[in-house]
Amino acid sequence: MDYEEFLSARMTPRKEVELLRIIEDYGRIWVTTAIVNASVEYYSRDLSRSMSPAEAEQLVDGYFQGCREDNFERCVEVFGGDLTEMILFDIKRFNRLNHKIQESLAKYCETFMYPSDTGDRFDPKVCYNILHGAHARLKK
Repeated sequence: MDYEEFLSARMTPRKEVELLRIIEDYGRIWVTTAIVNASVEYYSRDLSRSMSPAEAEQLVDGYFQGCREDNFERCVEVFGGDLTEMILFDIKRFNRLNHKIQESLAKYCETFMYPSDTGDRFDPKVCYNILHGAHARLKK
């Protein structure tokens, strides 16, 4: 189901329309990277619990299929399970990062969005290292 079909299928609240347009404008890789970035930040004390790009991509896929709530810890604890609010927040936070950091994270995450047989595994520590010190360089 594409964006136009989704909007015509039912009455869609304003925030959902906003998020669907952002996904269409920025692209799935950007949005997936924003979710991964927020997850790495949230679980910085235990990175093994952070979301992988493949898991974040599944959230975006689910969103296009009509899923508006999720029950993983960060979504429930911070956003009351509201997936729209969580993804919008993640995108806004990600967009405040330095452009080079955004590109580095997106490039790294893109290689792990889809399962492969290469044996390479997503390492949230790499994302954390890309981000390390980045908060001092937030866009004003």
